[in-house]
Order: sequence, then C-alpha cells, then structure tokens
Amino acid sequence: MVCLSSCIFPHNPIKFPMTEKNVLDSEPHYSNRGYGFSKRMLYVQCQNYNKDFGREYICVSPANIYGKYDNFSLENGHFIPAIIHRFHRDQNKKELIAYGSGSPLRQLVYAGDIAKIICILLFNKELTKDNDIFNICNDEEYSIKEYIYKICDLLTIDNSKIFWDTSKSDGCLRKTVSNNLLKKTIPNYKFTNLHDGLKETVDWFKDNYEHCRK
Repeated sequence: MVCLSSCIFPHNPIKFPMTEKNVLDSEPHYSNRGYGFSKRMLYVQCQNYNKDFGREYICVSPANIYGKYDNFSLENGHFIPAIIHRFHRDQNKKELIAYGSGSPLRQLVYAGDIAKIICILLFNKELTKDNDIFNICNDEEYSIKEYIYKICDLLTIDNSKIFWDTSKSDGCLRKTVSNNLLKKTIPNYKFTNLHDGLKETVDWFKDNYEHCRK
C-alpha cells in the first residue's frame, strides 16, 4: 500500500471532480510541483512493479487529512491543525489572522477514516483486483473560510474578529476529486462528518496541549 496525495492531480483539469484516471493528464499545481511529481512517480513505480514483476501494490490518494495526533505546528502544520493551534493561542486577541481570501475549496477527510479504509482495502484482496489506485474522500467540500468559521464555533470565537490577509497566496483554488470508485468498492462505509471530526480534533488538542506535536 502506497499513500499518495490529492496534490498529484492536474492544476487545470479537463473536468471536476477528477477521477483516478485523470492523475497524469497534466502538471500539478505550481505551489506543490515537486511534491506532486514525486508522489506521481510513486504511482508510476507501483504500476511498473505490478506489470513487470507481478506485484500487487495499491495506491490510495487521500484528500486533506485532519484529526487527533496531527502535527499542530504553527510553522509546519497543515492548515487545519495550524489554525486550531493559532486561534486557540490567540483567541483573546482583538484580531485573528487568516491567510488568503478564504475562497479556495477543499475536501477534508478524517484520519480515522483513512486508517479504516486502508485496512479494508489491504485485507480484502478481491476489492482491489481491478484497480490499483483509489481516491479517499467523502462527499463534503467547503471553502477555507467555511472551515475556519467552523473551527471558530468550536473554540467559541466570534468570527467577526478574523482579518483575512490577502497578501498571502490562496494556492490552488480547487482540486476536487471523485470518490465514486471508492463508494462502488466499499458501498456501506460511513464517513465521519465534518462537525464530529473537527470537534474531536479540537477537543483532543485542548486536552493534550502540553504534550502534542506543536
């Protein structure tokens, strides 16, 4: 099993949502070019090993992952854990800073769901006999602004305090991928909804603030 990333997908796709067949259509977004290409080459390597040496490697390409035990670093954390940490730290300030315009769309998936789905695919060989790559995401997609507002609600912060620093780049505006293949392969899987996943993550961070990665 090899874990890829939604950053492997084209910057300017032919259509949204992108399926597993669109991975190599064109270049990834320039902001993730090196990372995106390196992950793509893992996929190509697995394809070649399967073809030339009879291996049975499977690739999964998850959307943005969040959850407990994440890296909540203000410098190196992904945007959900970094925002949780920064807003928790600064919640008594008159102004809270969020980067960009908040308009880009993102898909998130709870880390616990990723772990469960990987185990299902690994230990049920018949599910993967016809496919060597699966997108892992649920049906939810929101703007960064909506995610940040949800985090504010969980931290009991008035979102009118947020200042949007538009001097910072928005990055890729959209990279929506399809989960149709995954739902066809594991039709009864129930994803953790965003509210429950974010609440569990925020509560865990506050309860483990002294010892978590930050």
